[in-house]
Amino acid sequence: MPTAIVTGATSGLGVDIARRLVDDGFDVIVTGRSVERGEAVAQSVGDKATFVQADLTEDGAADRVVEAALSATGRLDVLVNNA
Repeated sequence: MPTAIVTGATSGLGVDIARRLVDDGFDVIVTGRSVERGEAVAQSVGDKATFVQADLTEDGAADRVVEAALSATGRLDVLVNNA
């Protein structure tokens, strides 16, 4: 199954993109700064979504998100840089 990372996915367009990707058969890594909102979004968009907390302005945060995606699914096919 293809895997996508959606940055800035805890509100607005990011939520819609994550939902559409799950509906289209992707495993989706939802990222954002707020753990509470991120976990709620991941739960609401479907069982193929996983939240990874990340503030992408911090050094190394992007690397940690990619590592989490690879660890969870073994692959990375799409990046939606919405943050």
